[in-house]
Amino acid sequence: MNTQLCACICVHDDTEHLSRTLGALGNLAIVLVVSRVDWKGATGDGWKEAVRIGESHGAQVVLGDWSPEEPHRLAAYEKLQELGYTHAIIPDGDEVIEPALLETLKRIAEQDLADRVYVEWDTYWSDIAHVVRPREPFTPCMMIKLGSARYRRVREFDGGRSLFLNETYGIVHHLSYVGPDERIAKKITTWGHKD
Repeated sequence: MNTQLCACICVHDDTEHLSRTLGALGNLAIVLVVSRVDWKGATGDGWKEAVRIGESHGAQVVLGDWSPEEPHRLAAYEKLQELGYTHAIIPDGDEVIEPALLETLKRIAEQDLADRVYVEWDTYWSDIAHVVRPREPFTPCMMIKLGSARYRRVREFDGGRSLFLNETYGIVHHLSYVGPDERIAKKITTWGHKD
């Protein structure tokens, strides 16, 4: 099998940690799928900063107008297949993958060991000095084999073989709740699992 692996990130204007997220991906090909409208349909120029950051990290930027979240993510996965990718690492723009975990995900893709890979993460509150304990029980899907894993909603996939990597393989640093209050308020009112 000829494995073509990339990282894919869907974003509108939440760029607080985007550079940190992209930087952690090393030399991996990155496809940044930027919506010019947010997941509630609001417009503005904030998405231009996402494009600037993505291009500064060498990402291939794909622009569109998707609202709500599901059409945005689905369009991203369809675009990846169109571009010829077989596997995608799928962090959000505020999720930083540790190097050891990134290398493990690459090996899993190269050896075609799973169609969906789930990981543990540490969630932070207010700043990176405050990690939530006990650890959140949610284990997000962080890599998919395109065409085998089927998108369902938000961060949920089914189909194919699943694999869970515990913290001994490395973790993802989840920074959704790190930053100014205005950022947090917008996130918790627009994301797909806000209810």
